[in-house]
Amino acid sequence: MKLSLVKLSSRSWMVAWMALLSVAALAMLTTLTVFLVKELRWQPLTPDQAYEELDPDMQPYPETGDVAPMERPAGGGAASFVCEAQVTVVLDEKRVSLMFANPGRSLQNAVIELVVQDTVVAQSGRIDAGYRVTSLPLMSRAISERGIYQGEIRMYFFDTASGAQVVNTACPVTVTVK
Repeated sequence: MKLSLVKLSSRSWMVAWMALLSVAALAMLTTLTVFLVKELRWQPLTPDQAYEELDPDMQPYPETGDVAPMERPAGGGAASFVCEAQVTVVLDEKRVSLMFANPGRSLQNAVIELVVQDTVVAQSGRIDAGYRVTSLPLMSRAISERGIYQGEIRMYFFDTASGAQVVNTACPVTVTVK
């Protein structure tokens, strides 16, 4: 049995290479488009949606002394929290450094958002009572210019039994973007 190779003309080889390069370019363009569109179409979750997942950066909040739980007011809600007024955004690391604690005396779990110029730039998952967050991921393309901004940390508190939102409030903060 003799194997014979088919000879292709130089024009045929050029057409084959052009087709191969076109397919490779199309694959790269499609991949790049998927990543860019995902970055541009990012939207923060609603607080109710964010509540569904525990915050991965949550850590125990060290309590000082014996702290009695808050009393539940009739027909209303109350929240206990610790929030520092200074927040730092590190663009190269895509992280937000802050200090928010939901002390053990709190009656609710919390979700927080860092808002700068009416845009949510960072959002937590659920922060259970007795825990804190000191770092959150920066939402892609949410803020890109270095400087000092006025912002706020919006806090949403949820009943631990039902998961229903019971209290929301905000705390003004100074945001330093590096």
